[in-house]
Amino acid sequence: MLSFIRSGRARKAMAAALAATFVLSVAGCGQKQQQGGNKAALVKTMKVIKRDTPLVYDYTGFVQAQQEMELKAQVSGQITAKYFKGGDTVSAGQTLYAIDQRTYQANVLNAQAGLANARAALANAALNAERYSTLYAQNAISKQVLDNAIMQR
Repeated sequence: MLSFIRSGRARKAMAAALAATFVLSVAGCGQKQQQGGNKAALVKTMKVIKRDTPLVYDYTGFVQAQQEMELKAQVSGQITAKYFKGGDTVSAGQTLYAIDQRTYQANVLNAQAGLANARAALANAALNAERYSTLYAQNAISKQVLDNAIMQR
């Protein structure tokens, strides 16, 4: 091996290797100087706190009652009072609303007046039928007039 190193060819190879090593080491040192030396990197830090993390779940959906009832009024009118709050439980027969009674009282009075008028008309028709029966028996009126009076009664 010593004989190989003593040869001229080996000396040239060794010189080339040393030169390449020197050039690479000088080039590497030059790059470090161009970077400006060792700069400290900025790092964000925070203090660690040990605590329980609450679990929160958000869901999209809708709420539906187990039992539903459709509320329909049997009469019309203006509502004057409400006897429950939305979402309250109600039972059968419970009063839920009060409706203005003045309209219904006026309708009752009109119906009573109509009934009184009809009774008066009936009494008058009964008297006429009785009179015409007597007059027909006396042959003072025709059968048709008597039949009309009976039909009106």
